[in-house]
Amino acid sequence: MAKATIIHPGFYSSIQDLGRLNYRNIGVPQSGAMDMETATMLNKSLGNTPEDAILEMITIGVTLIFNASAYLSVSQNVDQVYVNDFSVDFSKIVKIKNGDHLKIGRVTTGNFIYVAIAGGWQTEKVLGSRSMYAGITNVSRLSVDDFIAYESVECDVDLFRFRESDTTKSNLISVFEGPEFHLLPEAIKKAIFEKELIVSKSWNRMAFNASTDLKVDLQQIKTAPVTPGMVQFTPNGELLFLMRDAQTTGGYPRILQLTEDALVTMVQLQPGSSFQLKRKFKSSK
Repeated sequence: MAKATIIHPGFYSSIQDLGRLNYRNIGVPQSGAMDMETATMLNKSLGNTPEDAILEMITIGVTLIFNASAYLSVSQNVDQVYVNDFSVDFSKIVKIKNGDHLKIGRVTTGNFIYVAIAGGWQTEKVLGSRSMYAGITNVSRLSVDDFIAYESVECDVDLFRFRESDTTKSNLISVFEGPEFHLLPEAIKKAIFEKELIVSKSWNRMAFNASTDLKVDLQQIKTAPVTPGMVQFTPNGELLFLMRDAQTTGGYPRILQLTEDALVTMVQLQPGSSFQLKRKFKSSK
């Protein structure tokens, strides 16, 4: 088994895949790549399966040294990719040789950077997934001198090239009504879809936040199941957009649910970005 050793860990870098899909009943979060669309596209570009593990970074990329050949696919939202201090064209598959240093730059758009490797990253599987999460896997993020195992497999370097449209994202977030949406006063329901919302500077893989300045005295619900993409409404008018590492239960009213496409869009909205909610379906309540 080959390995890539971490020279610089970037910021909150971790290995993710499609997550743990069948363990929420015992309190295990789903986890997985925040931007599933990009992760799946990068795996496809290398001929991998959608389930193969991918390297995820937040805003700042890693520096790695490889001890065997590899083929990489890098998300297109970074400023530069360097191999042995030389800038390379990462709009296509990047070929790595034994001893090469790879340096991933900073984001130009969005929050999350991804690097897929032919054959997938081969870290430990726990409960059917390689996704790192504190308390489930031995480590929750990568540090200096950690190594990531992989199999050195061949790949057609001319297999894929990214298009400009692959990095296009919207700021319109599509949602369905959630289980407690009907509890909101009619004026609040209307205002939520009319307001321009701002992504808070305080966010993580568990939740993104946005203030509505709409305060309403809603009765708190008993602890109930929540899932990634669910939107909770707090007493002070804050919307909590639950993400891949979200808890499995919660007590705030669940007023909305993001579509999967909207969740992918949301995770790449940078702090301070404006967005608006769009209702996909209006109930008859």
